[in-house]
Amino acid sequence: MKKGLLTIFLMLIFSKYFNSQSLYIDPTTTAALMYYSSELRKEQRRTRDNINDLKKAQAMVGVAMAEVGRVQDKVYKGLREVSGTLTNAYQVKEIYNNMERSTRTIKKIKDIAIRHPQYMVFTESIIKKANERITATSLELTNVLTGGDLNLMTAGDRHRVLKMVNDGIMSIRVDLTSILLRLERVERIGFWRELNPFKGYINTDRSIVENIMERYKYL
Repeated sequence: MKKGLLTIFLMLIFSKYFNSQSLYIDPTTTAALMYYSSELRKEQRRTRDNINDLKKAQAMVGVAMAEVGRVQDKVYKGLREVSGTLTNAYQVKEIYNNMERSTRTIKKIKDIAIRHPQYMVFTESIIKKANERITATSLELTNVLTGGDLNLMTAGDRHRVLKMVNDGIMSIRVDLTSILLRLERVERIGFWRELNPFKGYINTDRSIVENIMERYKYL
């Protein structure tokens, strides 16, 4: 009985308390909050859209940069090939120049030999070997520039081959020039004096005798 009365008493107290805490709703505040919430959602959507657009733009920039990189690689490769081609062209021109100079030197040697047939003993074999080497160099040069499999060479490989060819023709040119200078010297001072191993002593004796005779005239 007591428990029942206590329960009824507590229910009465709580019912009065809840009745005193009535819910109050402000229409103006509620509308403002709803508007703010709506605008906040719109800003979030716009932010998400901007982020997506930014990601797309970044992807497009990445693709564009990759394309630029490929174009740059092609340009650099083209420039290297052009540079290599120009270098090869310069080497070919230098080889032809050396061949022409060697040919002119051979002609000068022949001219001296024609004026002095005794020089043929020394010049005939030299001229023959030089002509053979120049002819072989011409063939090598033709093969490098137009040969079948050699067309597959890179500019660097062709540069090395052309350098070897040019070194060979330069060696011939130096040898021929040295021979020409010696022949010209022999022509100036005389063939037999050049061949005489005692020419220095003879010339010295002659100068001594000439000096004595010159002094004798005044005695």
